[in-house]
Amino acid sequence: MPARTILASQPSIVIALTECVAFSNGFTVGIAVRSRHFLDHRSIGFGPPMERADDSVLQIAIKFADGREGAASGHGPSPDVMAYYRASRDDQEPPRPAGPIVGQMKGGGGGKRWDFEYWVWPLPPKGPLTVSCAWHSEGVAPTSTQLDGTAIRLAGSTSTSVWD
Repeated sequence: MPARTILASQPSIVIALTECVAFSNGFTVGIAVRSRHFLDHRSIGFGPPMERADDSVLQIAIKFADGREGAASGHGPSPDVMAYYRASRDDQEPPRPAGPIVGQMKGGGGGKRWDFEYWVWPLPPKGPLTVSCAWHSEGVAPTSTQLDGTAIRLAGSTSTSVWD
């Protein structure tokens, strides 16, 4: 999906939405961070959780047209996702999270350049989809942009499996 836009621009830091790829059961968004100064890996969300405060890391959030929203801050599964997996492990009927579930899939970089990919489940309903970011420790106030949730849903529903 075409989705290249600046989410936040400060004198010393830029956060951009670089891509959106739809699949049959969800989609990914790519986020790029560029800075004029060295960024400590803990401020990006890397490192043991006890070394960072949740409000000091980059936060990415998704809001569907129907009002449902989810966010990722740092790395690791959300409490809803962990409850789902714990119930499955314990042979219980897992509660199905309402979504959107937003989780960091991969990321890396160093110094002044970082790139991330977030997985979002499920596909959005028809209507606008809002992608937002905030990074309080870097002076980035909450800011957002909209994508076409209908187009993402259509692209995901027409994807094909590579395996029979």
